[in-house]
Amino acid sequence: MTIIQSKKEFAVNLPLQYLQAIRLTHALMESQYIVHISEEHQKKFSVLKKVFKLKYQIGVENIPQLNTIKFNHTRPSSRIGSLQRTLIFPQAIFDYCHQLWLDRRNIKICFAGLVIEKRKNTLEKWYKNSFPNSSFKLPTEERLIVRLVNKLLRQFNLPTLPSTYKKELNGIVFWSSNRGRVFPVKAWDEEYFRLLANSQFVLCPSGDYIWTYRFFESIMCGAIPIIEEYCPAYEGFRYFTMNDSISSLKWSQEDVDYNYQLCFARLTIPMEELNREIIKNFI
Repeated sequence: MTIIQSKKEFAVNLPLQYLQAIRLTHALMESQYIVHISEEHQKKFSVLKKVFKLKYQIGVENIPQLNTIKFNHTRPSSRIGSLQRTLIFPQAIFDYCHQLWLDRRNIKICFAGLVIEKRKNTLEKWYKNSFPNSSFKLPTEERLIVRLVNKLLRQFNLPTLPSTYKKELNGIVFWSSNRGRVFPVKAWDEEYFRLLANSQFVLCPSGDYIWTYRFFESIMCGAIPIIEEYCPAYEGFRYFTMNDSISSLKWSQEDVDYNYQLCFARLTIPMEELNREIIKNFI
């Protein structure tokens, strides 16, 4: 019997500055094994521990590592041994987001996220096409004062400040925020997920690559994505594009239930299958 079988524990050695790695590690914590993370990453999991009652151990010295967990951000893909998904999310996040669904969604369309210059141009163009008689300008990334303060904080290795700007126009909520880049809120942003769960549609302009977490997160929250560009990760889902007219957008329970079930099947791993794959990679 191997160490992993007798002690039922292993350490994760992933670059946990990436959300993809955090979600993958959270999923591993749903297995029957005790997951160890290094002390330097403890704060990144603090909010997840509070919301999801996570159980894990701090300290990786003399703990066997599970080295068959990999991810690629460009495609995207996540892997645990022979199990590969577009992304790997814990089932607990799906369950939590589903219970946030509201019988009545008060927001027609929303966008929440970091507004880089390209994304700013895309959103403003979409808004202008949708509402020709109305004008709107989004601030880009952090405002000057916050950017200067954060530059100083980084020099002393101190936590940076979040920067947010929220505005509602014609039933559309724009929330420009860098919270998705700042820990510990990067690991779990309750306000962000509640906004998605209160929206019928979510604007999903492309991120650093064509795909974006926002696409899958909106589906988890019962909203329908409105994408800028198609990518293979979106294959089979029901969504609209930013070329579709506002009047053509139709939210339906059938569509959001279909998307949720497909997303759950594609992004999670059943616990028994997860346990088998973990032990197989230690034999």
